Amino acid sequence: MKKFILFTGLLFVQVGFIFELTGVVHAKIESIKLWVNSVDELEVIYGVPEGEGKFPAIIYNHGTIVRKLGYSETARRGYDVKDFVNSLIQKGFVALAPIRKTGRLNLTFGGKPDIMGGSTDEWTDAIKEGIAITASSIQFLKSQPNVREDKIGIIGFSEGGLIALWSSFEQPHLKAIVLMSPADIGKSSEFRFREASKSIETIKAPVFLILGKNDIPVIIANCLDLFVPRMKQLGKEIEYKIDYPGEHDWFHKVRKEYWNDIILFLNKKLSN
Repeated sequence: MKKFILFTGLLFVQVGFIFELTGVVHAKIESIKLWVNSVDELEVIYGVPEGEGKFPAIIYNHGTIVRKLGYSETARRGYDVKDFVNSLIQKGFVALAPIRKTGRLNLTFGGKPDIMGGSTDEWTDAIKEGIAITASSIQFLKSQPNVREDKIGIIGFSEGGLIALWSSFEQPHLKAIVLMSPADIGKSSEFRFREASKSIETIKAPVFLILGKNDIPVIIANCLDLFVPRMKQLGKEIEYKIDYPGEHDWFHKVRKEYWNDIILFLNKKLSN
C-alpha cells in the first residue's frame, strides 16, 4: 500500500515502502517521489532511524554515473546510493539521497571517469537541476516532524560535491558540508569548480574535504591550489584529508577508511 503526502510549495511526495533494516539502529528506508519546482519528478531514497524525538539530517548527492545509468544499474555495478543512506541511518541521522535524472552525459562506467565529457550546456543544466533539487530536499526535510530543522548537513561526491558547494551559497542555514572529491566541469561554464572557489564568501557552515591520493589530477589541483587556500584566506572553517588509499571511483563504496572520518565530523557539527 502507498501513502501520499502533500507538501505546500515545491514538493509533492509519494511514499512507497521498500524494506526494513536492522542493525545498530533499527531503521526503515523508503523510496519517495519528489516534485521539484512543481515541474520535475524524481526518485529519492529516504531513511529515518527508529526512535523518539528529532534527528539531525543529511542530504547525500551522488556522482554523475548514477545520473547517467540510473540507480538500479549503478547499484548492480557496485555503487549503491542506498548504502550511503543506510550508513547514515545507522549512525542516527535522517538521510535523503535524490536520484538525479539519467541520460544526459555520454560517460562510461569504470576506470577513471571522463569528468569533462558532455557539452558545457549539459553540465550547466545538470548543476542547476542539482541546486534546485537540493533546495527542495531541504524544504522537505524541514517539514518532517522527526528532523531537527536547525541541524541539516549535506554530503556530495564528484558532481554531487560540486552541487553541494554551489547549493551552500544559496542555503546559508546548512550546518555541515562534506565534499568528497568534488568534480569540475567545462571551462566556460558559470558553475565550474574554479568559479565556485572564487565565490565562497557566503559559506557559513564548516566544510570537510576528502580526496584519494590517486584521485583525478584536476580535482586535486582545484582543491589544494584554489579551494583550500581561499577558504583559509577568508577565515572559513575547513578540515581536509587528502591521502585516502584510492582513486576517484574508490568513493563509490562506503569504506571505513573515510566514512568514520565523515561521521566524526558530522557528529561534531550536528549532534549538539
